[in-house]
Order: sequence, then C-alpha cells, then structure tokens
Amino acid sequence: MRNRKTNRASKRGLGGRIGVMRGEKRASEKSAERKASEYVYNAEAVRKSLVRDARALGIPAGSAEAFIRLTMEAVDKSLGEKPTEREVNRAVIREIKKYSPDLTYYLQHRDEII
Repeated sequence: MRNRKTNRASKRGLGGRIGVMRGEKRASEKSAERKASEYVYNAEAVRKSLVRDARALGIPAGSAEAFIRLTMEAVDKSLGEKPTEREVNRAVIREIKKYSPDLTYYLQHRDEII
C-alpha cells in the first residue's frame, strides 16, 4: 500500500472534488475567465508583433510593412467592439493567409515550434 498524505475528501473517496460538488468553479476555469476578460485589443501592438515575426522569418521589411498594413486594416474592419484574443488571432490569420503562407504557418503553430 502506498504512503500518501490524505485529507478528508480523499478518505471519503471524493478525490478533492468537494468544491466542484458545491458548484464552485475549478481554478483552471477561473483563470481562463480572468484571461479572457483582461485582454484589451491594441492594434499597434499586434502590428509590431507581426512585423517582428515577419522579420524573424526573413521577409523583407518593406514587403512585410506593406502587407501587414493591409492586413491590419481588414482586421480592424472585421472585429467587433470588444474582441477576444482568440477572435483577433483568427482574423489576423485569415487575412495574412492572403499575403504570406510562411507567416501564416508560424502564427498557427506558434506554441508548437521550438
């Protein structure tokens, strides 16, 4: 038998789910809500990030500036009043796909690329 620290919830076979049974939200749900509500869309910050990513991929600066300007104009038109970060990312990827497949791939797989 394994030695492990137990609390009352695990002794009763509830596995620490008492808060969930009471209708309380889990920590991951609380943090997801907090992140979604804290995002404030800043077009200039998104544009700078796109330029930096384009330059990192070896796209010439003038070309990158030109198609990113067009992309940001289209994104600004398509977004609502208070967009979420996810909506902004989708809109940017949808528009940038027209100009740069390399940058599109990078943006779609940003968290997976080492």
